[in-house]
Amino acid sequence: MPDCDLNLILADGRRLAYAMFGTEPGLPVIYFHGTPGRGLEPFIIGDDALATAGLRLVAFDRPGLGGSDFLRGRTVGDIADDVIQLAGHLGFERFAVLGMSGGGPYAAACAAKLPSRLTSAVIVSGAWTWEEFGGAMRVPVRDAVVSFVSGRLPYTLLWPLKLLQRLPPGLSGRCLKLLRSFFPEPDQAQLRQPWRLDALMAAVREALRPGLRGAALDMRLIERRYDFDCGTIQMPLRIFHGALDRNVPAALVQACAKKLPKAQLTVFPQEGHLSTLCGRFAEIAAALKGDIKPV
Repeated sequence: MPDCDLNLILADGRRLAYAMFGTEPGLPVIYFHGTPGRGLEPFIIGDDALATAGLRLVAFDRPGLGGSDFLRGRTVGDIADDVIQLAGHLGFERFAVLGMSGGGPYAAACAAKLPSRLTSAVIVSGAWTWEEFGGAMRVPVRDAVVSFVSGRLPYTLLWPLKLLQRLPPGLSGRCLKLLRSFFPEPDQAQLRQPWRLDALMAAVREALRPGLRGAALDMRLIERRYDFDCGTIQMPLRIFHGALDRNVPAALVQACAKKLPKAQLTVFPQEGHLSTLCGRFAEIAAALKGDIKPV
């Protein structure tokens, strides 16, 4: 059974909330959740998939989300310091990192700043900033609007999620059904499993429980130019993405992968954003353990 509601007091006095999933012994993996989200997000993968993966998955709430204290002025690269302290607390000398969606840049930061501590680095459905291309990349209008709002007006996207949680069950259910309609069919198929949708909504609800400023900062950081150079990543970086992903366009991921010296990109033609993590977790676990060859 997962161990939830765990806490670590960091060197600067902040509380870092985390949860542990999978098997022990198993390959230590530090998991970076999407945004808005928190360390409970791996519940969406499913108990059976986690139990058979051979991983000891540790997922923590980023500052200001869920049970972790807010850190004013933090950067994406700052996460490496928290990771080192968490790994030390857990006795992980070396470990893998796995970033999902908005957690992707944080996995990349660890690959850039902590290569000697990592056994592998994997990003699934990972978000990347358009800022990396300085306006040189053609951006579809919809994606340009989402990027602008996320990076500069994140509360515009977060308030509806907060209000959704306060609606009566019947009305919130209809709203969720409407939201699901914006996802491609592979994602809708995953979300039609009630336990998976419940796990996802619980992660979002708990992420926003302390307020919106932590999630707003997280969204801004993902969309802006990072404080580390992705081009300096010299360790292999496995990237898995769905061609039908409407949250993060595959074209952006392909362009970013070309700028990473040792990136190995796998695009699944019939997968979306969530379905890549949930439906392809066996391949993802194999990549974390180094059991598959580049394609």
